Amino acid sequence: MKELFKEVIAKKLRKRGADYQLSANSVLSGTGFGDMSKLASRLYRAMQAINPWLTGGEVYRRLLRILVTIRTKNLNMLKEGKIGYTHVHLLNGFRLSKRIGWDSLLAWNPIISLDIPDRQVHITLPEDKKGRLRKFPERSVQLGITFYVVVADLENPSKVLYQRGTKTALISPEEDPREQKVKIPLEFYPKSLILVIGTAQYHLGNTINKDIIASNHSLDYATDILQTFHVQDDQLLMEYKEKEPKKMIFPEPIVGDIEWE
Repeated sequence: MKELFKEVIAKKLRKRGADYQLSANSVLSGTGFGDMSKLASRLYRAMQAINPWLTGGEVYRRLLRILVTIRTKNLNMLKEGKIGYTHVHLLNGFRLSKRIGWDSLLAWNPIISLDIPDRQVHITLPEDKKGRLRKFPERSVQLGITFYVVVADLENPSKVLYQRGTKTALISPEEDPREQKVKIPLEFYPKSLILVIGTAQYHLGNTINKDIIASNHSLDYATDILQTFHVQDDQLLMEYKEKEPKKMIFPEPIVGDIEWE
């Protein structure tokens, strides 16, 4: 992405000469794009470590587009004097795979909350999980669920990410219903972007030696960003909800009542 930015600048220099001075806005935009490119690269590498089977250049490009959009919208809010809000929720539901997501394998979502004083993310799986499992594919005997927390420094995108993960919780149609909870410790930066990433993966039974192995097939393995938080100076920023466009009111249709001869 750095190369892309340099190419754009080079075109401007070729067009207007070496003495062409970039405007303050152009410099600011370029710096912002460079920062988001660095952040996207770090988050992409973190996602590769979580699920190397589903990452690719297309994932990076989608991630970068969303991060640039978030930055632009957040800057526009600040210019308008709207303090305490964020657009990081635009990353919620981000899939590493275009073919399958969390909701493709599971008919429920975990309950995810942020505990700032104790610096933890709390995740709860519902009691009746097996009653809301999607239909297991042939040979699948279990579904493995794992959560990861990734914290990035929005002030310094080059800084190493904070990353922690849970052990895999295994769910099968035969298990007794029970609620499961986990607490993941956090580290905060002055301006923290916190991603809670969930993976759901079918585990296959081997009829020969009865071993159970995790399937890496693209239809058996989902990885999504399930929840995001933006914490600035130990304060949680609120999701900014865009105003819904006004609905167009159409007049009542004219019903013809004149007969044909």
